[in-house]
Amino acid sequence: MKLLTLLEYSLYILFTGLFLAFTGFQTSNITFFIGLVVIYLIVHYFSKKILTKYGKIDAKVSFGKSILGIIGAVFVTMLVLTLIYT
Repeated sequence: MKLLTLLEYSLYILFTGLFLAFTGFQTSNITFFIGLVVIYLIVHYFSKKILTKYGKIDAKVSFGKSILGIIGAVFVTMLVLTLIYT
């Protein structure tokens, strides 16, 4: 898996979790999809910008590290949501 893809997945999981938590799943269909598209576009843009800045745009990540990165993103998202709501 490319580092760009892993970074995008991780950030998308984090920001989508926050978006859904703050809206409380009460958005209508069109605003829900618009929100997800806007989050994806912002994450994609800044992921490319960050990796280009550090020269790692084509870096590869092993399968195990990819799985750990995605699990870590889910864990951090749940931790942030727990800290916000307690």
